[in-house]
Amino acid sequence: MTPFCRSAFAVATLLFLGSVFPLFAAGEAAAAAAEPGLSNPKVTFVILAALAGAAWHFRAEVRAFLLEARSLAVLSARLRRASFWMAVALLAVVAFLFHHAGNSTWNTKFGASLFNWLWIAWRDPIYDSSHGPLVPLISLGLLWWNRKAILKLPAVPDARGLFSAAFALLVHWMGMRGQIPRASVLALILLLWSMVWCLQGLPRARAMAFPIAFLVFMIPMNFLETLVAFPMRLMVTKASTGIGQALGIAVMRDGTRIFDATGAYQYDVAPACSGIRSLTAIVMLSLIYGYVTQRRLWKKAVLCISGLPLTIAGNIVRITSIILAAQCFGQEAGNVVHEWFGFLIFLVVVLLLVGVSRLINADYAALARRFSAALARVRTHPMTARKTPSRP
Repeated sequence: MTPFCRSAFAVATLLFLGSVFPLFAAGEAAAAAAEPGLSNPKVTFVILAALAGAAWHFRAEVRAFLLEARSLAVLSARLRRASFWMAVALLAVVAFLFHHAGNSTWNTKFGASLFNWLWIAWRDPIYDSSHGPLVPLISLGLLWWNRKAILKLPAVPDARGLFSAAFALLVHWMGMRGQIPRASVLALILLLWSMVWCLQGLPRARAMAFPIAFLVFMIPMNFLETLVAFPMRLMVTKASTGIGQALGIAVMRDGTRIFDATGAYQYDVAPACSGIRSLTAIVMLSLIYGYVTQRRLWKKAVLCISGLPLTIAGNIVRITSIILAAQCFGQEAGNVVHEWFGFLIFLVVVLLLVGVSRLINADYAALARRFSAALARVRTHPMTARKTPSRP
């Protein structure tokens, strides 16, 4: 076996042992399922001892591999030719890990697979994450859209990505120990990006950072309902009733409930109307729009930050439209607006996003010159110029 093959085998062995470590250290339930006669501390000690022994046995090969990977001049051509199959193999290892040791929460319902936990959470109304299956497809679409710019960058394998991968495995282990599957999903996303860094280099990893980070939106965000969504619902309800009262409509509010003083109509601003679902969808829309249309980072950040106020503005328009329809035509008309005019919020948000984009991309110096020139033309126009009195 050549030195390069021995080095690659040593690194693969260490990665495999590090990846299967959470399987045996996931808690009492995982330890009992693995082997009832062997306690969890003993299993952890055995795996740590095997990992330490492998690291010590292959110390020279690992050091040679890292030194070789750091230098582009001496980088082996074999690694470049085998990068595709190495990526496929690593993806298979990662899929095996997160499928068989990805979840330690409520094993009777979700099982040990993190992918199964995500799939059940996406279909469960409690998690309010029905958009989850679309997120990986959108991420792949963004990678395909930017593929030419990514392929133009140099592909230089970088061993520094191993530190990021090790940190991702640590986060997954902590998520397994603490029964926090969302932390394991974050670890999976970071591990995918770390693999790009290791095999393709930091320039391509930076170019692919946003499409990979976009996978965060496949995590159920229902835990933000009390922290973010409920105060936003109250704000939308107050603003909508205030607009209705300013228009002379006798609309009243009780928490998130909107009703007429005469009892002609009554509505409740539910979480699905102006909660975490609409906020997540609009923030995703603003991020995609900024990534596709903008090039500077600060402009993308402005569009992302504008997602929250745009969500509030769009929901205010929607609730106000329901109040106007109910006031003019009754409860059923408001129900029709609620059921069939949900796209109104997205139409308003898209128009506002376009407006924000035009504001941050406008050439204010050119606008100032045009304004000065127009003002000068107005001053010199015969109709507005001051006439001097003629002498007798």
